Amino acid sequence: MTTKDQFIISYNSESDTVTVTKSVKDGHSFDATLATARSLLAYFPKTRVGKDSGCDSLGYSIQKRIGVVRVNRSGVGSIRFREGVEAISKPTSRQERPVT
Repeated sequence: MTTKDQFIISYNSESDTVTVTKSVKDGHSFDATLATARSLLAYFPKTRVGKDSGCDSLGYSIQKRIGVVRVNRSGVGSIRFREGVEAISKPTSRQERPVT
């Protein structure tokens, strides 16, 4: 598990799933926080068949109401997860997102 700008990034090795989570107190910033969470998933490319999930239609409404952004990406191997964490954690003046 690691954190980036108060986002919690965790990995489940049994399902090869990366989860990005953050509490949102202000409903107006929910969409911006969701966009950032989704962009963080770009650091973790899939190494096998998987999908992105967690905040669509009904999930969006529920998450916005309770004030939690949570997105998942399955199909990410442990090496790619470790590489993604290293890339996010590098101290740079300007971080560039990988192309997905």
